[in-house]
Amino acid sequence: MSVVTEGRLLKTATPVALLDDSCRIDPVFGRYPTLRDFARDATRRLPEPSVVTIVAGSQVDLAEFRAVQTLFGQDAKTVAFRIDEGATPRVSAVSGLTVITVGHLTDLPALLRRVNR
Repeated sequence: MSVVTEGRLLKTATPVALLDDSCRIDPVFGRYPTLRDFARDATRRLPEPSVVTIVAGSQVDLAEFRAVQTLFGQDAKTVAFRIDEGATPRVSAVSGLTVITVGHLTDLPALLRRVNR
């Protein structure tokens, strides 16, 4: 498993290593003009993925998630988490892209159960 942020590639040798390294994520602004540019640059040296998970904030729209999805083969399952504080939690699917809108952290377990059905 590979986990990338705008700042770095995270350690994923064990769940604890990933959790510890994710605590070191710092906000980065303006390094890439688009989410697609970031995803292309951050994943170009990684093996072809079977699952792509995108986590972004409320200002990222469906078109940007779809633009990232086009970087990977049709065999890759793409799931986007759109974090939008106070939003109604929902799961939607558009052309093979699953978008999970999370309004509050407590919404996450129920949303994930809906996706895994």
